[in-house]
Amino acid sequence: MRRQPHHIVVSMLPDYLEERIRIPKIQRDAKVWTLEHKQNLIDSLYNDFDIPKVYLREEYTDQRYVIWWVIDGQQRISTIAEFLRDEFPLGDASTMPGYLHGLKCSDLPPDDQRMILSRSLDAIIVQCDDDEEEDMFLRFNMSTPLSAAEKRNVIRGNFKDTVAELAGHEFFKNKACFSGRRLAYHTICAQMVALFLAGGPTDTRGKSLNKLYEDYRDTFKNQKEVEGTIKKILGQMDRIFPAKESFLRKTNIVSIFLFLLELNQRLDLSPGNDERLRGFFDGFKKRLDGNTQIPEDDSRYDIDLERYQMACINGADSEASIRTRHEVLLKNYSLQIE
Repeated sequence: MRRQPHHIVVSMLPDYLEERIRIPKIQRDAKVWTLEHKQNLIDSLYNDFDIPKVYLREEYTDQRYVIWWVIDGQQRISTIAEFLRDEFPLGDASTMPGYLHGLKCSDLPPDDQRMILSRSLDAIIVQCDDDEEEDMFLRFNMSTPLSAAEKRNVIRGNFKDTVAELAGHEFFKNKACFSGRRLAYHTICAQMVALFLAGGPTDTRGKSLNKLYEDYRDTFKNQKEVEGTIKKILGQMDRIFPAKESFLRKTNIVSIFLFLLELNQRLDLSPGNDERLRGFFDGFKKRLDGNTQIPEDDSRYDIDLERYQMACINGADSEASIRTRHEVLLKNYSLQIE
């Protein structure tokens, strides 16, 4: 591994981002920093406080053009670029002069603006291989623990690429009742791929997902088939559920996917069947909610619905819990169409 120091003048950062600096997919969600964190960084620039170095991996394109991939420092780089684009103002708690509080970059008096734009970011340009980059990224983030999904996302390869492709599907943005922060959608998609490859319920906890990322790092023979099928089902889910709702939490989304995967293998579930499936899920949700209001010793109490709900709580990502939820969904669907 070779390292070379470099200084990036803040005013030139947008040009670097346009022409040379690239942020790879292995980096964590760009929205992790709060507004206060961002304002504090600009405060540090203005006051010439020490800012940690950024680390960039040097790579040559086929045309021998040099690009730099961010290993560590995405939050700092992105925050400064956002401030230069007037995307957030200075905070009221800043140690900068009071007359600057609440102002955006273009509103600053020239001398004060120059105090920020003339600063330099210390960078280390690194020449290394993929394994060395992965190790560096994990070490840099030990003080701010990565989520399990973020750690898996460091593993380069075909499986990671498939998960990232699926996580960008419109269903998650339009219908899921939770955010994609800390790569939450990536975890759901990795679980979907695991279920598809297993052909049914299987363990989708962290250790099992990690193994898939490693096993399919270099070879993933049916990668396009997997992506195409899962995208088709995500599209179907997007049509079936008209809006965001509390039912579309993580465990239910995984079970809905597996349920539709099996139905698609058994039946021709073209868009014409969406209305029937929408009616089934509406009824299932009502029965789940209603069952919680019925005493357990009442003859109307449905033990299968209780099993479903408990399987959403206890070891939700285990094979046993996924199988329980799947069996209950299939049984309820069979009862409806009889």
